[in-house]
Amino acid sequence: MSKQDQALATGHLISAARVPELFADVTADWLTAAIGLEGVEVIACEHTAMHQTKHNKTRVSATYNDAGRRFGLPDRLVIKGSFHAENPYNDRALPDQPLDVGNWLETMSYLEVLPRLRAPAPSCLAARWDHEARAGFIIMEDLAAKGARFLDVMDTLSFGEAAGFVDALAKMHAQYWDADEQTMTGLVQRSRELREAVLVNFVQLGAASREERARAGAATIGSQDHLLPRMFHDKQRHMLAARRMFEVTDSFTRCVVHGDEHLRNLYLSADGSPGFLDWCARMEGWPLSLGYFLVNCLDPLDRREWERPLLAHYLSRLQVHGATPPGLEDAWFGYRCGAMFAFLVWVNNRAAWQPAETNAACTVRAATAVMDLDSFAALGV
Repeated sequence: MSKQDQALATGHLISAARVPELFADVTADWLTAAIGLEGVEVIACEHTAMHQTKHNKTRVSATYNDAGRRFGLPDRLVIKGSFHAENPYNDRALPDQPLDVGNWLETMSYLEVLPRLRAPAPSCLAARWDHEARAGFIIMEDLAAKGARFLDVMDTLSFGEAAGFVDALAKMHAQYWDADEQTMTGLVQRSRELREAVLVNFVQLGAASREERARAGAATIGSQDHLLPRMFHDKQRHMLAARRMFEVTDSFTRCVVHGDEHLRNLYLSADGSPGFLDWCARMEGWPLSLGYFLVNCLDPLDRREWERPLLAHYLSRLQVHGATPPGLEDAWFGYRCGAMFAFLVWVNNRAAWQPAETNAACTVRAATAVMDLDSFAALGV
C-alpha cells in the first residue's frame, strides 16, 4: 500500500473544506484545506485547463511541500464539483440545478462506494457533499498524466475492448450480487431518487409541450425524437415503457452498478485495461447496467453481431468472480428490456448534460437497438 493509500485509508477522504462556487476558488490554500493531511501544504496551484462541456471541472497542477511529496500525492489533479456560479444552465429559482443529481451521485460514490468496491477508477484524494447547499466537490488524480485514453461518442469499442469492459462490469457486479437492502441502504435510496429524476426530468418533461417545459424550468431539455421513425413519437408510451422496464429489471438480481456506462465515461489505461469515470453508483438489476453499456458503446452493426457472445461472456465471468448467473435465455430477455434505458435517457437528454452531437448519436444508436431487440414488445407496451 502506498503512502497515499495509507493516508486515504485513515479517513482523510472526507473533506471539511467549503464547496467552491467558482473555478478561481480552487487555490493553493483551498487545496491544502481540502486535502487535509497533517503537515501537507500545497504551495502553488496552476489551472492548466477548463472542462467546458458541463462547466463542472478544472485541471490543476499542484506543487507540494516536503510532506506532500513524501505522501506521494499526484501533482496533476482534476477538481470536479458543482461550481454553481460557473454553470450557464443554472437557474437560481429552481430548488435543484440540472447537474446536482449527477454531482451528488458521483460525490457519494467516491465517499461511500468506491472505498469498498474493487473497480477501476481514478484515485480520490478528498471529497465532500454539502447536503444543505446541494453542492459538493471531488479531488482526484488526473489520469491523463498516466497516459490514459479517454473515449468519446464516436470511439465505439472493438470486440476485445468491449470484452474487457464486460469482464470489469461482471467483477464489479459480482461483489454485491443480490446484496440485501439493509446492507446497501444508501444505494437503494439513490436508485429510487435517480429513477424519479429520470421519469420526471427525462420522460415526463419530454412528453410535455414546449410551454410546459419552460414553466418547469426545463427550457434546456433536448428532444431528439425528430431524428427517429414514428414508432418513437408516442411520449406516453415512453412513460409506460420506463415504469415497466424498472419492474422487469427489478425481477433480476440487483447489484452495485456504475450507473452511467456510456463511452464518454470510460477510459483505457496506458496498458489497455478498462476504467470508469463519472460514477453514479447505486443498486439496480444487472440488465440496466449491461444493456446500457452494450447499446451505448458498440456500433449498431457490431452490436448485432456481438451482443449475444458478449452477454454469454458476462454470464461466464460472473461465475468466475463468484456470483451465480441466470440462464442465457432469461438473461437475453433481461437484456432486451434493459436496453430501453439507454433510449429513455438519450432521447430527451439535456444540453446541460452532453453536447448535441453526443445526444443525437446516442439516441439513434439506442433507438436502433430498441427496434432490433423489439424492446417495446418485450416490455408489453
